[in-house]
Amino acid sequence: MTNFFQRVTNAIAIAATLVCVVTPAHATLLDGKTVRLEHDFPAPGNNIASVDAVVGSGVEWATGYAGIYNVDVSDKTLSITFLNNGGTWNTCCSFNGFHLIDIGNTISDFTSVYLSSSNFSFPSSGVTFDANNIYVNFGSFGNTPADGTINLDINGSNVPEPASIGLISLALLGLGLSRRKQA
Repeated sequence: MTNFFQRVTNAIAIAATLVCVVTPAHATLLDGKTVRLEHDFPAPGNNIASVDAVVGSGVEWATGYAGIYNVDVSDKTLSITFLNNGGTWNTCCSFNGFHLIDIGNTISDFTSVYLSSSNFSFPSSGVTFDANNIYVNFGSFGNTPADGTINLDINGSNVPEPASIGLISLALLGLGLSRRKQA
């Protein structure tokens, strides 16, 4: 009977481990995280206006740089809406635009950021990113129209969520106990 109990315990531990390995985590990417929203000019990282904000419902940066745009960040999207006065962007330099920064290294690495829609012909080449930054270069476009909107979809690397970590720990504990009883 003890041998049967050990086999059942081993099977449960192995099954729990496989569930953790096969099932991707669905942790949030940006919700609840603090980010820095900047307007950079004349190069990326040369901040001329910024605000730190916790990502949640509503607009995180109302009136952006000089009252020209609003920035709304949600878990996996970013929307920039130009206000009634629109904007004329200086194209003389390498960068004139928006920059989102992971300031606390609490966000999983950005793996893709792409222009999902725009109600004007903003070029996808105006959007770039690395593991901790997203850049939207308005200078790559020139004049932005009043009420123009740029929408970006954001993806990050999967990170284990607390429930997955707990399940893995439970599976390892079960394996350890089953090995201990055999000795």
